[in-house]
Amino acid sequence: MTNEFIFNIKNIFSYEAGSLFNSTKTKMFYIGPYQRSYKWQSEGKFDQVPQLLNDIYDAWSNNPGSEYYLQYITVKTDSDRQWLEVIDGQQRLTTLTLLFYQLREFNVGENIAKGKLKYSRYENRNIFEEIREYCKSIQNVEEMQFNEQDTYYMVAASLCIRKKLEEWQSKGILIRVKNFLMQNVKIIVNIESNFVKSEEIFANLNDNHVPLTDAYLIKGLLLTNAVSRVNAYGRSLEFTEIEEKRKNLGRIWDEIQTWITNKEHSHFFFKNTKIGEKYDLRYSMEYFLELAYLYKFEAERNDHVIEDYSQNRLELFNKFNSRIKTAEDASGMIEIIRHIYRKLVTIYDGPLYNLWGFVQFSKSVFPEDCLDIFAGLDMSGKELERYLARLAVKRIPDLKNNDICKDNYSIMRYRSKNDKLTNLLLSFSVFTPMRASRAFKFGFYEYDNSKWSFEHISPQNPKGVVSIPGYAKIYVITALEKKLGISNLEDNEKVRLQSVISNVKNGEKIDADAIDFLFDYSLDEHSLGNMALLTREDNSANNNNPFMIKKLIIQNKKGTGAFIPSHTYDVFNKIQVSPAQDKPFSAETFLWSQQDVEAHIKWMEYANEDILNWLKERQRHEDRTI
Repeated sequence: MTNEFIFNIKNIFSYEAGSLFNSTKTKMFYIGPYQRSYKWQSEGKFDQVPQLLNDIYDAWSNNPGSEYYLQYITVKTDSDRQWLEVIDGQQRLTTLTLLFYQLREFNVGENIAKGKLKYSRYENRNIFEEIREYCKSIQNVEEMQFNEQDTYYMVAASLCIRKKLEEWQSKGILIRVKNFLMQNVKIIVNIESNFVKSEEIFANLNDNHVPLTDAYLIKGLLLTNAVSRVNAYGRSLEFTEIEEKRKNLGRIWDEIQTWITNKEHSHFFFKNTKIGEKYDLRYSMEYFLELAYLYKFEAERNDHVIEDYSQNRLELFNKFNSRIKTAEDASGMIEIIRHIYRKLVTIYDGPLYNLWGFVQFSKSVFPEDCLDIFAGLDMSGKELERYLARLAVKRIPDLKNNDICKDNYSIMRYRSKNDKLTNLLLSFSVFTPMRASRAFKFGFYEYDNSKWSFEHISPQNPKGVVSIPGYAKIYVITALEKKLGISNLEDNEKVRLQSVISNVKNGEKIDADAIDFLFDYSLDEHSLGNMALLTREDNSANNNNPFMIKKLIIQNKKGTGAFIPSHTYDVFNKIQVSPAQDKPFSAETFLWSQQDVEAHIKWMEYANEDILNWLKERQRHEDRTI
């Protein structure tokens, strides 16, 4: 779509200043020969014609001062013939025209649609006048025979309309509903380029209908109102001037929408926020626009956020519509939208990405460590770095803290929910590699989508059954055969081991105790040093997979290009170097022992202190530069 304008129904059909025809210097709508016949149904309660009438009535009865938007129409200007060729919207315009022809019978004003809609197939006929005459003499469409199918549907629609108008008249509300229709019912008009064939536009539209969403309507509202119809000297602008200004704004809007609806960008800024509490990628632009609205109208931030952006509510659009009344209002809101967009791009593409992401996706431990996105939008880069570093320090447990390190880190031991432990492990994968490379960007989208959380690096002892992945079979079989080769092994144990080897080769599940020699029975299973970030998939089979199997799962995922938090990968490959000489990691690459647990804790203590000092330095540095 190239240009969008909003008109009420009166200005869709009239020639007055500010109307569609006046703006485009045309006199009528034209339905081309490639268009389908009129086929809106009228018999059932939920057919298109009665639904349209009921929707207009409901909008009026619920709030006579509100605005109700019909679906958009798309037209193309033909200056030579002085008409607007209707590319999309034939059914709506035809139904509205039939409505005005029927209103004429009730003496409630002129028929503003008369002579305004021309069908190519009825070149020399006023088909709407003919339909009106048909309806004078019949009560039911079945009473007449029609040569054209669309004539049948038009007569049926007219009879349906007449019945509804009679009902409104009997209630004494016809004039009020009619005035609401004229002034408060609106249509967004898309004006397409004259350089594109109408048939091509029509085909594209019918393959690709644009839904009537909050974001779509807000775009039309702002772009229509932001361009004044007069210049600074009071001269009325030509339609082509208005068109060009709106086209430029449209390009800016489309750039913003393309960026914010990227699944990773939208997820990064709106998942785990109050606005995106029920996050759905489809509503990325709505989240962004609600952020802009609440940024502007601070008093409304404590009200409930919009959770349902479905087409039948349009709650966000109504909020914008109640506030945007002038060109200055619209221009100001567009500037706010551009400011927020630039800020988000700077954060996402800049050095604050990892800090912002950590605060966004780590767990809130205290009320005061929650991210205030509105405050962040107005901070300079240094101020925002200081702010984010302060929040991160509040969320990361200090392993030197007396309460935390007491009783061998009892607070940090495994339990079903331990937000401090989650934040600690996440900090290792975000800040350690970030400090080593300025180009490092942690994969917050993959981290959150895959539901990485703290789990045991290795269980203490086998329970239940385990499933050996194909890429781990050779290692398990080799270990079993090595045990089978023990010289003094009893016959029944040999038979058992041979059976286990056969089951592993055939891909069958085996009892975990059949490979108990791959577990360390002395392991403190729930210790801080036995924790790493894993997914449910990695930690499958009731958490019974030994270190050896989990290690191979991690390596296999890494080999296929999957996202793996760096700390998790380093732990399972024992890449870390313990800072204590008396607490080194064991040399056994396929066994995680109590020695490794203790070495891991020592590494954590060192890395944790290093990260917290670095974050605190970000704060102190900012204090000196303000």
